[in-house]
Amino acid sequence: MQNELYSVYNSTVNATSNSINLTCEAVIASGSGSGFTVSQLKALSLDDIRDCLYELGYSPLDSDQATTIWNRVLAVYGSANNIPKDQLVLLGWILAGVDTTSYLSSKDSNRDHNDTTQYLNPLFTSTADLQLRFLCPSDLDQVKELCKEWFPIQYPETWYRDITSDPRFYSLAAVYQSNLVGLLIAEVKRTDTINKEDKGILDTRMYSNCTVGYILSLGVCSSFRRQGVASLLLDSFLTHVTQIENQICKAIYLHVLTMNSAAIRFYEKHYFRLHSFLPYYYSVDGKCKDGFTYVLYINGGHPPWGLLYPFQKQKCSITYFIY
Repeated sequence: MQNELYSVYNSTVNATSNSINLTCEAVIASGSGSGFTVSQLKALSLDDIRDCLYELGYSPLDSDQATTIWNRVLAVYGSANNIPKDQLVLLGWILAGVDTTSYLSSKDSNRDHNDTTQYLNPLFTSTADLQLRFLCPSDLDQVKELCKEWFPIQYPETWYRDITSDPRFYSLAAVYQSNLVGLLIAEVKRTDTINKEDKGILDTRMYSNCTVGYILSLGVCSSFRRQGVASLLLDSFLTHVTQIENQICKAIYLHVLTMNSAAIRFYEKHYFRLHSFLPYYYSVDGKCKDGFTYVLYINGGHPPWGLLYPFQKQKCSITYFIY
């Protein structure tokens, strides 16, 4: 009798876990796509993919599972650009587990602001030739000109005044022969001031008295790019937030356009990791564009245990770009 019961139980498990003919009903009953093999996920019909997208992305997936589901989603809609807004916000852990280059390759080409031809400054040979200093009010006009050159949006006048005079901003400049050639604008703030789309970065119950660093903007003149200037600026900020007096700072985060593959590669090279997908987060030339949140945990910080990333629909607004 015991053997018969075991046989029935084993058959039920195999039917759920190993059956190739996976259906949407089985995924919904399971509550997640994480318990199914790649072969099973590939067998889901396109209608099933559409109907149980929420459940498929509800809990953490390994990269193979996430990539398989993502490719099936693309098969449903043809490209990432065609995915409806109400479906984008259901992707959850699917995008979190996909290699970002896979996501980027599914978007339209020729949209990377940093992949244009670079003309290097022939006189600049090393970051040792640079001076680092904080911005001051007299830099306002030059900073404004650089931002107009680097970023495809108009910043409000108050923003320029704040970053060049307000001490709460960590506004660091790289200077070469008396000219600003790179900027990093960041701030360190309390965890309770994090915007709702990024609340999942830290468990606020555990880190209620801690701070986080937020990089608002990072830019370098075109003739100085890919020569270590951005890394120098970033490393200086990281050194600042990891000093003994700043040990309560547990994470550094930023937002970046999904189309900005050069910036994404830069931050991933510096150990930032994808935290969440922000559909229609940016406004560029009057059009909404998608964004990513990237995070680097420092000083013993870590994401919440059992974190469900907040892939929620965001209001389209003008926000600061990260390059």
